[in-house]
Amino acid sequence: MTYKIAVASSEGMQVNETFGSATRFLVYTVMEDAISAPEERIYVSEFADKNCTPANSCCNGNGGGNGTQNCGGSAGVMAKVALVDDCRCIVYRKIGFQVQK
Repeated sequence: MTYKIAVASSEGMQVNETFGSATRFLVYTVMEDAISAPEERIYVSEFADKNCTPANSCCNGNGGGNGTQNCGGSAGVMAKVALVDDCRCIVYRKIGFQVQK
């Protein structure tokens, strides 16, 4: 049996991104006897030009944002879900209200 796991990580070493603020997912394919090198999937928001980073967190810890920041609101959440919808499991630091709905 083969399946995929997505990990939200800004630098590839730790699970350090919330689902809402994640712009990069590392997708591992898990097979019976091996785990593949990660495939990098990048989320690019229509608000990317606002220069939002973990330091100035335009998402303000809110997974969905308000639609005027880098998070992209509920449309941004749905775009991220689509980015990893072939994965059996998603690992992230925490998830916000928009995705829980």
